[in-house]
Amino acid sequence: MYGDELLEKAKEIAPDTQRLLIADHSDFQMFIHAINSAEIHACMPLPFSDKDFFYQVTLRCRQYETSRKLKNLQKTTQRQNNQLSQIAENFKKKEARYKTQSDKQRKELRILKSRSSSSFGPEESDKEKELKDILLRKDIHFNPKSFGNAFSDIKHQINQVVEIILSRHGLSVPSLSWEDLLGQLNDSNEDQPIARQALPILLKLLDYKEVQNIKLYENIKLRGDLDKYFEISLSPNKIEAHIRLKSNAPKTLALFQIKRFLETNRIIFGVKPDHLIEEWLYDKNRRNKPFLIALGKEPKPPKDAKIKYHFPTNYLRAGKVNPDGSIDFRERGDIPHVGKDELLASKTTAETGTFGIDIEGTKIQVEEPVDWEFSSGPGTRISEEENKIYSTIGGQPHLDPLGTISVCTEYQIKGDIGFETGNIEFDGNVTVTGSVMQGFKVKCTSLTAKEICGAEIDVSGDLNVSMGIVDTKLVNVRGTVQAKFIHNSQIHAFGDVIVQKEIIDSEIYLSGACINERGVILNSKIFAKMGIKGGTIGNKSSQPSILTAGVDEHTNLLVEKIESKLTLIKQKIWILTDKISPLDIENQNLHAIISQNAHIQDRAQIEIKRLEKELNALKDQKDKKPYEEAVKQIEEFSQKAKKAERKIDQGFERQDEISLIISEKNQSVKELEINNKSLIKEKKNLLELSSKKEPLPEVSVSRHIQSRTRILTANAAKTLSKSSSRCRIREIHKFFKEDSGPAFYEIDIGNY
Repeated sequence: MYGDELLEKAKEIAPDTQRLLIADHSDFQMFIHAINSAEIHACMPLPFSDKDFFYQVTLRCRQYETSRKLKNLQKTTQRQNNQLSQIAENFKKKEARYKTQSDKQRKELRILKSRSSSSFGPEESDKEKELKDILLRKDIHFNPKSFGNAFSDIKHQINQVVEIILSRHGLSVPSLSWEDLLGQLNDSNEDQPIARQALPILLKLLDYKEVQNIKLYENIKLRGDLDKYFEISLSPNKIEAHIRLKSNAPKTLALFQIKRFLETNRIIFGVKPDHLIEEWLYDKNRRNKPFLIALGKEPKPPKDAKIKYHFPTNYLRAGKVNPDGSIDFRERGDIPHVGKDELLASKTTAETGTFGIDIEGTKIQVEEPVDWEFSSGPGTRISEEENKIYSTIGGQPHLDPLGTISVCTEYQIKGDIGFETGNIEFDGNVTVTGSVMQGFKVKCTSLTAKEICGAEIDVSGDLNVSMGIVDTKLVNVRGTVQAKFIHNSQIHAFGDVIVQKEIIDSEIYLSGACINERGVILNSKIFAKMGIKGGTIGNKSSQPSILTAGVDEHTNLLVEKIESKLTLIKQKIWILTDKISPLDIENQNLHAIISQNAHIQDRAQIEIKRLEKELNALKDQKDKKPYEEAVKQIEEFSQKAKKAERKIDQGFERQDEISLIISEKNQSVKELEINNKSLIKEKKNLLELSSKKEPLPEVSVSRHIQSRTRILTANAAKTLSKSSSRCRIREIHKFFKEDSGPAFYEIDIGNY
């Protein structure tokens, strides 16, 4: 037998054998056969040394031991897996059993809740009832007649309660109406015992503790006398009240008279203690000095938030103007730079004030503190206390008009922004050596480019264009815009627009100023809150321009967009709420159905148990008819219980569906409300930003302004009837008569 055959037989007899073939180099076929058939573990070609042979034998022994241990581990693992499988199966059985018990208990609990809940349902019991729910519960229709009938019923019930209470105190008023009873209280006739007896009881009924012990019918007579004796003086804010005795006041006055005088003058808060009033009252010199009889609570004014910036927020930005009118933005002065983990800004939080209370017990309201926006943008982080902002990278610090602080890195593009670069969106400063081409978008912190031609620009910082902006209908900038010229474009900016040459066929909306003192403005609409400075405005051949100064139309447009979004969100919330209401009503009806069927099921089971007890006695009787009748009744009650069970299960299933639908809609409402709050906050920030600076309703012209130019301000408007040179056009406030009479506004043209 050859070696490969021997190893093949060994494999059949003992598969775990470690098989080693020793053969000559020339026996190549034997090696192949041994590998394929005997699946040998190693080969040793002749000749070999003893060292090699013992090494191979050692390896085979180790391999055998490893294989044996692995098989033992596999057996152990298999046994443990079987045990775990058995344990898991037992757990599944227990879980199924517990789930059945839990479902049964949960079902019983839901039935109990349905029984014990009011017609509003258990989910609604803790909620504030709306008018429509109360009317629905009371079966009152929404019309005046139903309201009148309901009011009469309530009035009748109250009358009955009051009559019962009065009768318990020995009073009988069967023929006396409430109107007559109250009328006697103002009657000075002393012969009205019913009114005098009923009044303290009625006041107790009203639980008006400070008044119930006072005999009002006596106060009516004494008030005029007390005014003759005492004089009260109040501070302008009604925080202090001083009392003084008049010259005709009698020497003997009692504490209760002062108390009544204070009450008739509605001085009820901060009144001095009785012993201090008595000390003043019995002082010999009391006629010569007023006494601080009441002292209210002074309001504490709020403290506005304050933000300290640790980097220059306003530094020299204007570049160097070249002879051809273009701007070299490399000459911009010292631009600030910060390193990593540097403190950029710190905020002192706002403190709310506390309301005061005047001597009449009226709250003195205080204004809400001004809390400036303090948020962290790209390249920054805010502290856990949210009162400090640090840089996370090195770069240029930037503060946008809405209060967001960021640190900007710079992204340089050599050439144009076009098909090779695509749209650009970068959290930092973008510098373009060429133009931003038509149809492409750029969104970044600040943008410096040679020219913008029909692109879409959204910049949270400044926009600097060395040449011009042409055919660009969407330019949104939170900072300042600088350019050589603007043609056929629409620009929205929080800051100023500074133009060296001309503004032609364009619309500009600014929260800052429009500055074009050496250029030309032709056929354009300009809205600038902080005024317009122009060189030459209009000419004979062009359409007239419309210039609006002192109006923040830019912020107004943004607020209008936010308000339209808020209106849309409110409509969506109303729609979702309207969809939830019928589901709530259906859920309430299901509670009633479940409760009703649970009652039917319980009664049926009680009857079945009773009949089953009677069966044993009926079974032994000769007359089988009662027995058969009882069996038939048991069957009927069983069917009735099963039918009720099905309706209960259907009710629970539908309630679960309703609960899921309501949960989804409530989640949608919650998301809409979060979005709503975000928009309200954004609107508030815009209005606060707009209120920081007083508007400047003024147009100054350094060269010439053409007739027919339309000038508008917040309160006046004027179309120039003739051309003017070197002038200042502004809104002024006038009176029809000097320092008197109604006021009016007009446009005044004065010298430059």
